[in-house]
Amino acid sequence: MGRNRIRTLNPAPDLTLARLASSNPQAATWAGPQCQVSKRWRDLIRADDLDGLILAVPPALHDTMVRAAVKAGLPVFVEKPLTTDAAKARALR
Repeated sequence: MGRNRIRTLNPAPDLTLARLASSNPQAATWAGPQCQVSKRWRDLIRADDLDGLILAVPPALHDTMVRAAVKAGLPVFVEKPLTTDAAKARALR
């Protein structure tokens, strides 16, 4: 789904994909030259130049990553399901 989100964002005139976390060596070619690519997702959470975060990762990672982003004050768009467990989803609420 990550590549699909990138394809959606790249042509949007008012949006810039500023950072991307991916272990895939081809990720930089998907994102374009303006995008900083890191292998560590926590680098994005620590960044001070983001207006929001899009998570397109396996659902088992959603809870941890959404929690970290919200704690850092970042709005988050997360692919479904929000979590793999209803109790975790309620806790995020």
